[in-house]
Amino acid sequence: MGLYKSSQRGNGKGRLLRDITVVITAFERPEKCLACIKSIRQYYPDIEIIISDNGRRRAWPRNEIIGRYKCRYLKLPFDCGTNQAKNKAFDRVKTKYIVTCPDDFEFIKETKLENFKAILDSVPDIGMACGSLREDKGAFGAWLEINRKKAYYLIDRIKNPAWQKIGDVRYAYADYSYLFGMLRNEPDIRFDPDLKIGIGHLDFMLQLKLAGKWKLAFTPDVIADRSRRPDSPEYNKYRTRGEFARLFYEKTGLRYGIIKYKAKVRDLKYGQTLYGTMPQINLYDYIEIARQVTKANVK
Repeated sequence: MGLYKSSQRGNGKGRLLRDITVVITAFERPEKCLACIKSIRQYYPDIEIIISDNGRRRAWPRNEIIGRYKCRYLKLPFDCGTNQAKNKAFDRVKTKYIVTCPDDFEFIKETKLENFKAILDSVPDIGMACGSLREDKGAFGAWLEINRKKAYYLIDRIKNPAWQKIGDVRYAYADYSYLFGMLRNEPDIRFDPDLKIGIGHLDFMLQLKLAGKWKLAFTPDVIADRSRRPDSPEYNKYRTRGEFARLFYEKTGLRYGIIKYKAKVRDLKYGQTLYGTMPQINLYDYIEIARQVTKANVK
């Protein structure tokens, strides 16, 4: 495991945010990652960037990333997972704030990191401010309800956010949002390394909510784009595994996930997903239907 740091100095052009580091988590998608880096450098030519790579491809343009684009490159053990890649990079960040960014995101003119910073600078109990994606119709925030007795979590999209403003920047509180945002560089804001993919996003926001120390906010005033380049077969092979949902179930005791705005119920123990196609049935009743479907499929 090694960290490679560029020896070049920034050219002083563009906007420079000295207290922010962008962490890009990378896995088997060097073309997408390079496009992400280029997009960041277009708008923030001197901001600190760490590439945290847990892939194994040998054809990485490492010299270009370190030299031309002035990035730090952290090579991690293969398939240690997205969460571990974040944590290992966070441990090397010296700035006050961290932007967490998947390698398939790209910055556009609406990706205004200073709006994230304005929120965190002004509201000391917000631990993370999340942004929006251009593909979405609007800012995305949801409430996350936990029912231990019936062993489910519910993600319910906020339809009418209670917007607050800092200057021209809007934000609202939530429990759950996109995992594109700015976090405080605090040791208690970290990810479970055992949950390598997918479900780790939910677990992070759930643990943030349950700990009660930090609040989560989302804003429509920082927007990123998602790459439309196809993923590699290697990426799809490793990033579509379902065993980490079961680990989440074993960790939390929450077997069912109700994603209300998608009319979807997930049985985390057996990896079953049921979509609600009959609006006359109450969504909560789908848990019982999911039980029956699971029972039939695992016999």
